Amino acid sequence: LVTDELYVNDRWKKITGWPEWAGTTGQEWLGAMPSREAERWRRNFARWSSKAGAERVEDELRLLGEDGACRWIVLKGTLERSAEGRPHRLVGSIVDTTLSKAYDALTALANQHMLLHWIEQIEPGAVLMRIGLDRYKIVQDSFGVASGAKLLEEIAVRLETTLSEIDPEGCQRPPQLAKLEGDQFGVLVGPDRGAKLAEALAQILVAVIEKPLEIQGRRLFTSANIGIAIANGQTPEQLLQDAG
Repeated sequence: LVTDELYVNDRWKKITGWPEWAGTTGQEWLGAMPSREAERWRRNFARWSSKAGAERVEDELRLLGEDGACRWIVLKGTLERSAEGRPHRLVGSIVDTTLSKAYDALTALANQHMLLHWIEQIEPGAVLMRIGLDRYKIVQDSFGVASGAKLLEEIAVRLETTLSEIDPEGCQRPPQLAKLEGDQFGVLVGPDRGAKLAEALAQILVAVIEKPLEIQGRRLFTSANIGIAIANGQTPEQLLQDAG
């Protein structure tokens, strides 16, 4: 830590998505994190360093791989100190928790953690659409948890299919879909066609959601409400709240 030297093995490189990593300093490692994540790590490290004695360290953090994909990593280690009590070396290991942290187990869509990461990367003018299903609780209470889960799965497939068919012309990236908590979904539209595309998409997605579903031998119906918020410097959490 005194010299800022970093030593990693091949497994570390594979887990972090940097198979050809050639960095040799801690600062280079921080550079592979989103900016907010790097600042959070610095604060945590300062807190650990202020304590006396050897310190067991465990932290979950985000890293951007060489391909730009985000990975959630759990680091476990020991913060060793010199004879004078100053932090001297951090020794530990990492585990990739991306699958459980960033993806919804039921629908296999990106989840709210991943959506917040996407929002952190966007430019002003991007639009977040927050979709809520109006009859999900009624279906679940009337026909059971399995029927409620099936409804969410079916709606997820419909939304994903519909968004994949959106004309990408003029878009830097296609709309991004995530499963949020409960009966909610999020759609992030880039700033290049943000508000205009979001308004049109809202009408399309409501119509898709309102089509009847066949679930466990029953013909069921649901509807949706959609909140829309435009990114203008808010934190990811605030933009999500603005759309809700």
